[in-house]
Amino acid sequence: MESRGGNSHFVDRAFAKHLVLIYYWVNVVYYWLAPRSAYHLSYEVEVHAATTYAKYLALNGHDDKILEILNDEMQHSHELLKAMEMIK
Repeated sequence: MESRGGNSHFVDRAFAKHLVLIYYWVNVVYYWLAPRSAYHLSYEVEVHAATTYAKYLALNGHDDKILEILNDEMQHSHELLKAMEMIK
């Protein structure tokens, strides 16, 4: 995102940094209260990211870096599914 101008404004950088901190601590509490549901939420986030990257590739053509990220997102989603199975 930075290489495409996503960090050109201070407000964008500050918002992203604070949002990540909030997301992290909400997840810490969520994992403590309901681990299976927390893994499911993370799984849904990974699937949404993979879908977004796939749409980007469909609209903009082949991009090796985006394809690498897409494959990484899919791998993470499969790992999260395995983790959910272990918690049952």
